Amino acid sequence: WYSFWLSAFGIAIGIGVFWIFNNTPLAIFGASLPLVLGSMQGLINTWFIVLWFLFFIAIYSTYQWYERS
Repeated sequence: WYSFWLSAFGIAIGIGVFWIFNNTPLAIFGASLPLVLGSMQGLINTWFIVLWFLFFIAIYSTYQWYERS
């Protein structure tokens, strides 16, 4: 349950940061903060964060590739 709620808070924070600053890397950083803090407290496993970061990096890379072509 912790991973679900921390992911939901992270997505909400990421959307809010992107809406305010219109900066994708900053939004990814904001979305990852609840997951990192939850991992530091021992609430979720580290492998979950690794998968989440790979997912965000894949989305960002696809977005950059789409804009350049």
